[in-house]
Amino acid sequence: MQFDALEYRQRAAHCLMRAAEAHDVFAKRRFEALAQSWMKLAADLEMAEAVAWGAAVERWRGSTPRKGNTTTYWESRADTRRAVNNFRRA
Repeated sequence: MQFDALEYRQRAAHCLMRAAEAHDVFAKRRFEALAQSWMKLAADLEMAEAVAWGAAVERWRGSTPRKGNTTTYWESRADTRRAVNNFRRA
């Protein structure tokens, strides 16, 4: 199952709503901590995707590859998508 940053933020909002409804202080703090975790996960995912797509765009523009790098643009793009998908699954 794959998620995106928007869904992570929606889950964070749901946790904050549950925190507001909680009568127990422990439950309220736990829901707030979960909301923070979801927001951090969304930010991390966006950063990883930005880095991954930045590398792909760099290759597409024909930037000089780093020394010893002989992969083609399409090989790199496939590797980038695999890395992003693996990150999403984790």
